[in-house]
Amino acid sequence: MSIEGRLISGWLPFIFAKFICDQLDVNKDILLVVDTGTAITTINEFDARQMKIDYSKLTKRQDSMGIGGLAESYTADSCHLYFGEGIESVDVKPVKFLRQLNVQNPGQELYPSLLGMDVLRNYKISFTDSKVVLEKIVLD
Repeated sequence: MSIEGRLISGWLPFIFAKFICDQLDVNKDILLVVDTGTAITTINEFDARQMKIDYSKLTKRQDSMGIGGLAESYTADSCHLYFGEGIESVDVKPVKFLRQLNVQNPGQELYPSLLGMDVLRNYKISFTDSKVVLEKIVLD
């Protein structure tokens, strides 16, 4: 099984996915950055707002620090990612949701959601000039 995304020259590798979380009654297409520096898949505040996330249904965690500054962190127990027709879903447990404590620069709300090592460790990642390809690792 392989998943293809886009690699924009001078920027980041992106993959489109359908994000489904029954706990939150969410079914939404999102764009995720392939990020080997992120431990768990993380949904940014902009995407969370588009999904109309009810943070009261999530578990509060220790605040997170990143390029956007300090953000409140919450987790959902289990969600699923679908990367296209005929490709099996990937269970993601847990998923982190961020909520900015203070937005100093309006552009920071647009920082992308991240596909983390919780999912990526099961794939071989390769790049071409215009694509990122994730190939499922098959264990014997």
